[in-house]
Amino acid sequence: MRGASEALATLIEVTERFTLDVPLEEVLEDVTGALLELVPGNHSSIRVFDDTRSELICGARSGEGASTIPVKFMKGEGIIGWVADYGRVARIADVSQDARYVPLGEQGFEFSSILAVPLAIGSEVIGVLAVTSKEPNAFKPDDELLARLLANCSVPVIQKNRLERLSLFDDVTQALRASRLLPQAEEELARARREGSPLGVLMIDLDRLQNVYQEFGFPAGDGVMRSFAERVRSIKRAESHLYTRGGGTFVLVMPGAEPAFARDQAEALKRDLATRPLEAVEGVAIPMTASIGVCHSVEGESADQLLRRAEAAMAEAREQGAGAIVVG
Repeated sequence: MRGASEALATLIEVTERFTLDVPLEEVLEDVTGALLELVPGNHSSIRVFDDTRSELICGARSGEGASTIPVKFMKGEGIIGWVADYGRVARIADVSQDARYVPLGEQGFEFSSILAVPLAIGSEVIGVLAVTSKEPNAFKPDDELLARLLANCSVPVIQKNRLERLSLFDDVTQALRASRLLPQAEEELARARREGSPLGVLMIDLDRLQNVYQEFGFPAGDGVMRSFAERVRSIKRAESHLYTRGGGTFVLVMPGAEPAFARDQAEALKRDLATRPLEAVEGVAIPMTASIGVCHSVEGESADQLLRRAEAAMAEAREQGAGAIVVG
């Protein structure tokens, strides 16, 4: 552990960062980095609950193994899941001797001891801050106090960012809400014109989604929409943004997408749906198709006009039959 004055300086530095207007991901990285400065660990992580409060999503990691793919934790699973479930600190000298420990060989780093503290607002746990060490019995009571202090300082800014994020993203699909579509499209179109680059749009409608709701129920229909959004995110470029307009209609806004690339993205999505059904609920996968309208920006056109052209192209695709693609 660092000296008292050094620990205090670290806490002041990280809390000063919290006053800046920075993305949530950077805030979380500041917290995990500060934790490794405060206590003697080799890896730190911070996880926050998803919208269903069932899965702990890895927000940031620092130290050894931070570049590997993070493993998933469900509420109540493993030591971290236990902390999230009970809202209590876990300071364990030797995890191999603890019944709550779940070995995960693919995690990318080894550890013997762990210190995990809940991120809580009153009685509500919103996540877990954890640090591990290869050495057994690495964490002392003073380390626990510092970790709890850092967690308490972090919670308000994490919750603020989290609530802002939830207000922007649809609960079911985690796509951006429709209210953000036109303002964001206007910003992207203005940027595209400044940079002399194109802006592509896919307007996508899941065919016969209403039949899924009627035949299998709302959980299955929501599951299909959730799976579809995940499918789109798996093939889109990082700079593209996915929006939902409800009722199974999605919009993919693609900065820098040339007309040929926009069409290729639509074709890739069509092929993907043709080869892999969408998971509705556990154990039930449903074959689906989508009608897709493809457009790209033209000189003198507003963002609203671009989106209307994409919608008209999607409507024409629906008329042509399930799985059609129309370039507008």
